[in-house]
Amino acid sequence: RPSRRCFHVWYCLSIVPLLAVRYRCYKRQKWHYFFLDQCYWVHSALIVGSVVRFDDAAFLQTLFAVSNGPVLLAIFMWKNSLALHDFDKATSTFLHLMPGAVTWCWRWFGHERAAALWGAPSSPRLVITAPDGRGGPQGGSWPPDVWGLFCRPLACYCVWQLVYFVKTEVLDKEIIAADPELMTCQRWISTRSSWLKHPYVEWCGRCLVLPYVRGRGKGARGEGAVSGALVWSEARDSRWAGVVYTAGNFVYESVTLLIALPLYQSYHLHTFALTAGAAYTVWNAGTWYTDRFPAMLAAAAEAHKSKAG
Repeated sequence: RPSRRCFHVWYCLSIVPLLAVRYRCYKRQKWHYFFLDQCYWVHSALIVGSVVRFDDAAFLQTLFAVSNGPVLLAIFMWKNSLALHDFDKATSTFLHLMPGAVTWCWRWFGHERAAALWGAPSSPRLVITAPDGRGGPQGGSWPPDVWGLFCRPLACYCVWQLVYFVKTEVLDKEIIAADPELMTCQRWISTRSSWLKHPYVEWCGRCLVLPYVRGRGKGARGEGAVSGALVWSEARDSRWAGVVYTAGNFVYESVTLLIALPLYQSYHLHTFALTAGAAYTVWNAGTWYTDRFPAMLAAAAEAHKSKAG
């Protein structure tokens, strides 16, 4: 359908003003280092792919894998919610969901040039081969192109991670350390109490940070007595903090890229993954409105009553 084939046009018209407004807000809050995160690079690549590189098969494969692996699953990692009253929450949901939606349209309903590159069948509900221009519909083709959908995207991730590490841990390390209000993704995860209780962050703390803490003679009285929050607080300002964060990122990237492989092969699985991600954001928003919002109103009413009294 034309609407699906032109979805990337609407996306470009929407994402540019959203990013402009968010950067202005984040700059004021000293959160602008978040714009170095991977999802923003993915959106830049999506805009480029929509405008000038739409016919490059390797580019499309890499973009599909990253968009539907680490970026899409970040919805669950960051617990995004489609709370429409909150511009920041709604924008974060858009940033993590839209790359998967755009590549879904390209993968299964792309225009003629994209169809040749993807090897798209006449029926989008067929499982198809890798986009070599010769595959065509292949009911149940497996395994997928591991090089194009895993190795190449992982190599691109390593390049991004190297740039990020050099920027935050070498070039701007003293600037970030001197200003505790400057927020990076690493500092956010290691300082927010809600994030320190996240299962994956707990695992990274125990498996990656704990050996370092014990090596310094701290918290060595048994693993059960050492919480993820404690080990992260011990290593937060150490020279190993950036290395630990990078290692945790690499594990997350590798696992989520593997999850993207079956999504590339199946229309149904890809559609289900996007629907699940969108439903999760709606559920989180509904939970916020029914649980947290009334409590906030009650607290505000109590504060107003005590002030008036």
